[in-house]
Amino acid sequence: MDTHQNRFLLAGLGLLILLSQPLSGCSDESASPSRAVAVPSKAIATPSTPQTVKEQLMTMKTPTNIPDLLENLRDVHKSRIAFDEAFYTEENIKKITAAEKIRLDKKENEIEVGAINFRSIVGDLKADEREGVSVRILLRIKPDGKKSVLINASFSRTYPSLYYLIIEKLIGQPWQQRMPEPMGSNQIYREPTDFYGNREMEYSRQDGNVVESGDFIFNPAGLLSSLSLYTEYTEEHP
Repeated sequence: MDTHQNRFLLAGLGLLILLSQPLSGCSDESASPSRAVAVPSKAIATPSTPQTVKEQLMTMKTPTNIPDLLENLRDVHKSRIAFDEAFYTEENIKKITAAEKIRLDKKENEIEVGAINFRSIVGDLKADEREGVSVRILLRIKPDGKKSVLINASFSRTYPSLYYLIIEKLIGQPWQQRMPEPMGSNQIYREPTDFYGNREMEYSRQDGNVVESGDFIFNPAGLLSSLSLYTEYTEEHP
């Protein structure tokens, strides 16, 4: 074996020895996935730490139109402040929705909010016209301590600001089309009048120990008729 071959052999042996040693400043547990240190379930954190109710509400304004309302519902969903029971006051709900009528129903393991009468944000309506907007927020606490929050909004009138492309941009979350539910015998099918008409969109993602999902149903004109935003902790919520 010549001198050059000896040098390559010794260099390779040295590299193997170096790679077999733990990295400086790292324990064996962090260097070996099979020996990773277990983290208590309550210490599992998500990339974005949930804000307190007061902090989040300071960044939100009372809606003056429907896009403002949807933006607030999106931010309540993303910030997860609806998991905090301090969120459920008439003052807080009025601030994020601008609804004139609030119903709060607090039970042992459940808090439900109903909000109606949004005349201040839908523009001019005749005295006998309904604005056709309603919001519902439901917090549930299971016996094992796990919590879930469901946010619903429905729109029975046609508002141009609820158009598909506007909602897609506002949500800012990749979604996909799903097959509509089979129609019942008493339901009437209406042909779409817009390219995005009759679409039903959804998304689902997991962020650490939190599962989030959204469902959006559009009418034949491509305008949002209802949305559902759901969040659930797969571990006991701290």
